[in-house]
Amino acid sequence: MNLVIDFPEEMSTTVLAKLRLQAEAAGSIFWAELAEHLEQSIPQCLSWLGKALGLDTMDMDTLNRLAPDFAVWTYAEAVGGKCLVASWVDAPAEVICVTANPFDLGLQSRVEARLSSVPRWYLAHPDDLI
Repeated sequence: MNLVIDFPEEMSTTVLAKLRLQAEAAGSIFWAELAEHLEQSIPQCLSWLGKALGLDTMDMDTLNRLAPDFAVWTYAEAVGGKCLVASWVDAPAEVICVTANPFDLGLQSRVEARLSSVPRWYLAHPDDLI
């Protein structure tokens, strides 16, 4: 189930960058820093970040409706990059990419370079992309 949360605070790209740097310096994950900053649960932060970045989000129930395409993006690459290339089980023609790090544009470029069509990108929590 996707949650729709409206947070009163404006989150600038500067604040997001600061949270990413804080997480890196502390050896923690960005999602934990975001949850602490917004004082919300991780699922609520996922919904908020997806909305802020213009990405639809996927929870575990939705991810279970996908058929991974490990011929395009291997299992090792999916786990290592927290990024999955897949299609809907009931609509295999649509290419879906799910990422836990929407800020890694290099990873997105490498994935898209292997695809024959433009994918639809989604955001998921990293714990759901193990």
